[in-house]
Amino acid sequence: MRRTTTPPLLAVSNRLLVAGQQHRASRFAPLGVVPNRLMPCSLAYREQVRVFNRRYAEILIAHRTLQGFGASGLMATAIIADLVPLRERGKFQGALSEPRVHVGHGAQPGPAAGPTPPRISCQDGPMSDQLLIGILGAAQISAKALLVPASTSSEVEVTTIAARDPQRAREYAAKHGIPRVAASYEELLADPDIDAIYNPLPNGLHGRWTLAALAAGKHVLCEKPFTANADEARVVADAAERSGLVVMEAFHYRYHPLAQRMQEIVESGELGKLQAVEASFCFPLPKFSDIRYNFDLAGGALMDAGCYAVHMIRLLGGAEAGGEPEVVRAEAKLRGANIDRAMRADLRFPAGHTGRIRCSMWSSDVFKISARAVGERGELSVFNPLTGNRISMRGKEGKRVERVSKRATYAYQLDAFAAAVLRGEPVLTPPADSIANMTVIDAIYTSAGLPLRQPV
Repeated sequence: MRRTTTPPLLAVSNRLLVAGQQHRASRFAPLGVVPNRLMPCSLAYREQVRVFNRRYAEILIAHRTLQGFGASGLMATAIIADLVPLRERGKFQGALSEPRVHVGHGAQPGPAAGPTPPRISCQDGPMSDQLLIGILGAAQISAKALLVPASTSSEVEVTTIAARDPQRAREYAAKHGIPRVAASYEELLADPDIDAIYNPLPNGLHGRWTLAALAAGKHVLCEKPFTANADEARVVADAAERSGLVVMEAFHYRYHPLAQRMQEIVESGELGKLQAVEASFCFPLPKFSDIRYNFDLAGGALMDAGCYAVHMIRLLGGAEAGGEPEVVRAEAKLRGANIDRAMRADLRFPAGHTGRIRCSMWSSDVFKISARAVGERGELSVFNPLTGNRISMRGKEGKRVERVSKRATYAYQLDAFAAAVLRGEPVLTPPADSIANMTVIDAIYTSAGLPLRQPV
């Protein structure tokens, strides 16, 4: 029987490939590569890409080490190619001959320190970067706020979910087509293939897990309200600024053309000198066991619904340019100790005009979502500024109605978040705005004689 021997360089290659399986992708950074983000355009490719990504890094080590042992670039490529399945060989050979280094998301191209990792695509032509998002918790809002708009986005993919109850996470993932379930929040945050997290956890957990995500190097889209109170908002804002990562509060209405047009009309002077702004957010929630009625989780009507109303009067009242409002008086209707089922508050802006908010989860105001701005020469009103597309104007010159896009507010919000992360574009609801909004909310609670909400 003829005895075969393994060529020395091939033996070295095999040993390196086996050893490489023991390393995480971060161990390859000293080699001048960042083998961490291959961007498939189909969820069906996710696991394939993760395996492909790891194997690429292992083979890259072998390729460069073979060259260190004296093999030419062509010889090293030929040896490595023999170890790669035929169906993947073209991808690896093309990558190993590429003259530029792969740069991670947000980095700048550098000198030819190594090849560019290949990309798997389900479509022809070059592939743009994608934002890979993981979800903390199995909240119902995630479907409408993230999963639906992500399903039609070319820049965003939701890849992973984690929940306090793993079984609930698995059921949620199966229902909504999320490819992976992490065993815990910590495991999700430690995943190097996730760029950002969506945080729809209970209010009292927003700050804690946003901070954890920032510490893990993840961008954050955090549901409103941003934190339990203004002090916690300042802590998160400081962490966000130090990290250089994108942190955006999910006031989705703010990214819709409707909100932009409302602001334009008020600032244009068409209404004349502003006299009053009002916003209402009232809806029925008779399920009193809902976490939104839980004080220990920073619940309450003002936190859940009123944060929108506060944000809207700040927008229409010109808080960004003219100064934040002060609370004149506030009155709460309670559901148990310290939990507001409804809240009304009057405010005053530095320029002299007034503000009024009304919110409830259970009151005689069964359903009312609206915004209104009154000036000396006219009035602007919007029915349901969260999902509507119509502005009604009334003034000395008569009445008119303006209509804008019917595209969902959540879709515009996700576009803005992706643009901020992928291209560095500014956001309309940054942490500084969140601090201002939470400061007004705290002042309303204090005026109503209720304690501030605290983080969990």
